[in-house]
Amino acid sequence: MGPEDKLASLREAALLDIDKLDDETLLGKDLDALAEKMALSRYLEAPQLRRAVITPPRAVRRGEPGGPGREHDLVIRPATAVELWLLVDGFDTLVLLADGDRLDLGEADLDAENQCLSVSYSAEHPAAEAANAYFQACLDDVQRRLDELRQQIDSFNEGLRSALAEALGAARSRAKERRTFAAALVVPQPTEISVV
Repeated sequence: MGPEDKLASLREAALLDIDKLDDETLLGKDLDALAEKMALSRYLEAPQLRRAVITPPRAVRRGEPGGPGREHDLVIRPATAVELWLLVDGFDTLVLLADGDRLDLGEADLDAENQCLSVSYSAEHPAAEAANAYFQACLDDVQRRLDELRQQIDSFNEGLRSALAEALGAARSRAKERRTFAAALVVPQPTEISVV
């Protein structure tokens, strides 16, 4: 499920909240204020890259394919690893949209433990220039993807209030119909039965 599908299901869930409202609420409240309140409770914070941090290099062991004719053999070699942590405002929104799936953020992974996006670089003989170039390319890619996601979230937030207002208007009409229907109901009275 991609972000579009997740946003659609969040919109549907917000609209289903209207079914939980009783007729008195639907008939007695200012629908615009109610739509605004319901929308605000469902708005998503659009992700915005705040800053980047590089973790200290550490020793790791990494597997590489074997030589010619032994490609299926894994050779374990010592290496150096470093990570680029991208601190993001709206990180909870990213976690919500990922919802157990992998959110496509290029080379970046969601790191829930550290509340950031994480990009890893490792090499047997690391070169700072190569790591810097890799991290910059990843940062640019993540920024582009976050910009696209932010546009989707902004569109979701903007459309949510009007969708709720429209659905509340239809729910109010149904509540008025139910009230009119209930007022017109007559309790049937038993007729006297004559005994012969």
